[in-house]
Amino acid sequence: MSVKNHSVTEILYAKVFTNQHLLENILSYLSDDFKKNLDVRLVNKSINHKFLRLIRRNHRTMKIEYAYNVENVITRSKDFIYINYRKINNQDVLPYFIKLWMLEKKFMRRLHDIIHSQLIENGTHIQTVIGLEEACDGCEKCSNTAKKCLEYGPLRFSTLQTMTHSKNYKKLHVTDKLFEVIAEYCISRSKNKKECFEELDKTILSTISCEKLVIWINESRVLLNERTRPKFNHRHMPREVIDIILKKWSVKSIKLNILHFTNEPVCSLEWLQYDYFSRVRLNDPYSETEQSGKAVSPNLFENW
Repeated sequence: MSVKNHSVTEILYAKVFTNQHLLENILSYLSDDFKKNLDVRLVNKSINHKFLRLIRRNHRTMKIEYAYNVENVITRSKDFIYINYRKINNQDVLPYFIKLWMLEKKFMRRLHDIIHSQLIENGTHIQTVIGLEEACDGCEKCSNTAKKCLEYGPLRFSTLQTMTHSKNYKKLHVTDKLFEVIAEYCISRSKNKKECFEELDKTILSTISCEKLVIWINESRVLLNERTRPKFNHRHMPREVIDIILKKWSVKSIKLNILHFTNEPVCSLEWLQYDYFSRVRLNDPYSETEQSGKAVSPNLFENW
C-alpha cells in the first residue's frame, strides 16, 4: 500500500513539474522576492530554469529609489532602498548591488556606474531612464543613454548641450534648476539683453521634440543669502527660458511634478541680479503674472 501511495505521489509531482503553466504560477510567488528563495532552484533543473526565467522577466524594468529620513537629514538613520517598489534595508542591498559602507554620494555614484555597466550596457533596448543623471550631474554615459530613450530625465544642461541631432521624446523630464542654469549660461556669454536672448535662441535647439514635458518643481529650494530658516515656497523661474523650450521643442502637453525635496536644494542667484528675464512662480496670482509673448493653451497642462 505504501509503495502504491509513493508511486502516486511521484506521478503527481511529475505532473506538476512538467506542467509549465502550473509551475510558473507557483514560482511567481517566490521569484518576486527571489533573494530569499534562491534555494528553490536546487529542487530540479526544470524549476531552476523556470525560476531564473521569471527573475529575468521581473527585472526587465527596474525602478531603483534611494529614500531617506526627511525629518533628520543629518543622521539619516532610517535610510533604505526601494527596488521595484520592494523595500530593501541598507544591509540587505549587497546581493543586489554593492557594499553600503560607502558614504551617500559615493554610493549613489557607484550605483550609477553599476546600472550603466550591468543593466544598460550599450543602451540599445532601453526605453525609459529616470533619475540616473541625478547621481552624476550629467556624464558621457548618461548623455549617450539620453539619445536612445523614449522617456528620459531629469535632463542636465551638460547633456542638453550634446543633443545636436534630431530626437523625439514621448516624455522628457526637466527641473526648475535647469531653467536657471540655462539663463545664467546665456548671461555669461553676452554683454546685454539682446545678446543674451540671441544666445538663448542658439542654446535651445529645435532638434529636440517632446510630446510631454514633465517639470520637476522643488518646493524646498533655498537662497544662499537667507540667514534664517526660510519658509519653503516656490521660487522664481526665468519665463523666457520656459517659453522658448515649449515653442522650440513642440511640447504637446506639460505635467507639473511638485516635489518636497530634490538633490538641487540651492537656487541660482546670478540671473536674478539682471533684468533680462521675467520672473515667474507657479503659485503667483494670475492677475500679477506678466503674459508671455505666445499664449499657452490651458489644455497643455495636466494635473499633477
